[in-house]
Amino acid sequence: MIARAALLAAAAAAILAIAAARAGPDTHRWSLDLGRLSGPGWQADDVHLAVRFGRGERADLSLSAHRLHLPGLGELRDARLSCAGATLGDRRIACPHGTLELHGARLDRPTARASFAYRPGDGRLSVTVRDLAVAGGRVGLAAEYAGNDWQAQVVTRQVDAARLAGLLEDTPWWPHGLNASAGRLDLQATLAGRLHRGELTYRRASLRGHIDKLAFSNADGTDAGEDLDLDLDTRVHRAGTVWRLDGSLAARGGTLCIDTCWTLPAAKTAVQLSARLTPDANDLNVQRLHLSQDADGGRALQATASLRLRLGRRPALQAAHVRLAPSALDALYSTWLQPLLIGTAFDALDTDGQIQGRIDYTAGGAQRVDLRTLDVNVDDRNRRFGLYGVNARLHWRSGEHAPDSQLRWDGGHLYRVRLGPAELALAAHGRDLRLLRAAHLAILDGALDVDRFRLSAIGTAHPGSRFDAVLTPVSMAALTHALGWPIMSGQLSGVIPSVTYDDGALRVGGVLLVRAFDGSLTLRGLRLEHLFGAVPQLYANVDLNDLDLASVTRTFSFGEIQGRLGGYVRELHMVDWKPVAFDARLATPPGDDSRHRISQKAVDNLTNLGGGGITGALSRSLLGMFKTFSYDRLGLSCRLHDGICDMDGIAPAPQGYYIVRGGGLPRIDIIGYAHEVDWHELVARLASITASTEPVVQ
Repeated sequence: MIARAALLAAAAAAILAIAAARAGPDTHRWSLDLGRLSGPGWQADDVHLAVRFGRGERADLSLSAHRLHLPGLGELRDARLSCAGATLGDRRIACPHGTLELHGARLDRPTARASFAYRPGDGRLSVTVRDLAVAGGRVGLAAEYAGNDWQAQVVTRQVDAARLAGLLEDTPWWPHGLNASAGRLDLQATLAGRLHRGELTYRRASLRGHIDKLAFSNADGTDAGEDLDLDLDTRVHRAGTVWRLDGSLAARGGTLCIDTCWTLPAAKTAVQLSARLTPDANDLNVQRLHLSQDADGGRALQATASLRLRLGRRPALQAAHVRLAPSALDALYSTWLQPLLIGTAFDALDTDGQIQGRIDYTAGGAQRVDLRTLDVNVDDRNRRFGLYGVNARLHWRSGEHAPDSQLRWDGGHLYRVRLGPAELALAAHGRDLRLLRAAHLAILDGALDVDRFRLSAIGTAHPGSRFDAVLTPVSMAALTHALGWPIMSGQLSGVIPSVTYDDGALRVGGVLLVRAFDGSLTLRGLRLEHLFGAVPQLYANVDLNDLDLASVTRTFSFGEIQGRLGGYVRELHMVDWKPVAFDARLATPPGDDSRHRISQKAVDNLTNLGGGGITGALSRSLLGMFKTFSYDRLGLSCRLHDGICDMDGIAPAPQGYYIVRGGGLPRIDIIGYAHEVDWHELVARLASITASTEPVVQ
């Protein structure tokens, strides 16, 4: 725009030179109607030039146009350049202090200061416009033309980005589909090139300055920014047919969204990006891309990369080489990685320590990955997992065997289960990762001894894993304390011959054995889905074998019951660690010859659970005379579905089912009458029963 306006001024200056040469000593006024003048992108109608000559080379001049159309400023009316005390000479024509008057919808004020100078000898022309009021700010324009070389400069001060977007959205000077809703622009843009066969060609350009509180979005909302404070310095240079771009961008806070949203830290020059790019007909080569981030007065993150992009209708990354210098994991995670992990198990972490690495990529995929961590701590804010003191050297290659990898940590937790130190030796090749030698993982006061571990199809839609391990005894007292459950005695142990991970599900082959309450519980078909997700799910079948009822009832403050207990929980399904479906039966095992006694508190609690009543040889009023009663058998079952528990007992009873069948004197039967009970109501009853202080089972 500025170069073309300069050409218009050059035409006027040339006419002034002719007028000055031809004006005689008695000629005081001179005028000329020029009609229409036009060029690529601009047009002036009803152009009139008037000159009033003074003493020597002094003159007053006026150049006006009824209508003037300039790129970026649209249709202007009654345009006039007035210059008092201009110089009209053989060697120089100049207007040092002119006034430019423009009337148009895109201008806040019709007047601005202007000047120009022209040397007829070599054709050098310079034009300047100052304080043009546009979009709530000021715009300065400067252009120079000499020997077919031209350059132009535009300076904006406190220009409103939203108003400027409205003015330029239908012009080639504004990116198509980009909408700016806020921001102030303090920028300086420079263009330079040559005039070749009447057309302007470009050789170099630059853009530098500051953008304050910028907010923008594209047409479909996938790219956007909010409250961005940016400092930029970009230079574009052309050598023959090759263009090269060198630029830097410093961001000081705000949110940037390009498919994914990143919140930039609010600190002085917090994030700096610099690059050197060379585009050609097919590719865009980024010889140097440098990203750095400052925090607390020091350099927190520093990465360099070189890239090659295939241009076209579907741009594609052809090659990339990324180097991460030793950097703070917290800066890398909180600014850059966390937005990419939204919706995964790793989207809410507290991290510290250092990380460095290297990634090489070609169009066929990643070729090499090397990562090193130093004293890294990772803690899930939802308290699902954590690892502390992680020191690792991880290596991976696509087409060749990588150096062995080492992974070591000092401690951690899985939910509330404490993990001790561990060290793993690993080998990675292709999409597989395997354990090189057996590993010992401390868990509470026991351990998981892993014989085999392998991850396969990493990075695909269906990754899988497999490992074999032995769980050496873990104290149930330590485990239940860690989980916040009533304290239980016994041990948890088991041989785990096969654990697989496929399509988001962890499946445990073999049997897990829990020794507790002087009996045992066995778990089969254990399957975990979305273990670290927002809604983890568990599936299992549990068998209860010969449990000591006295230990069980004391643990859960139920009221004492003596005897043994067996049963099962089939097709257990838990969502977010809460049961939603199962088929459970707990009862006196067949042939149990242990002493069978039940306390009055336990009688009342069982009656409350079954929604039933008490029958027997004694009236209700006489029961208070006895602290315990004998019984023959007891049992209760529940099939949970759709929030309803279908309840039953050990045998049918008149209008109900037996929960406890009496034996001896005083005889007592407990009969349940409610066959369908709301599950949440039943859980509330159990919670009320076990609300007293929980004893420790010895």
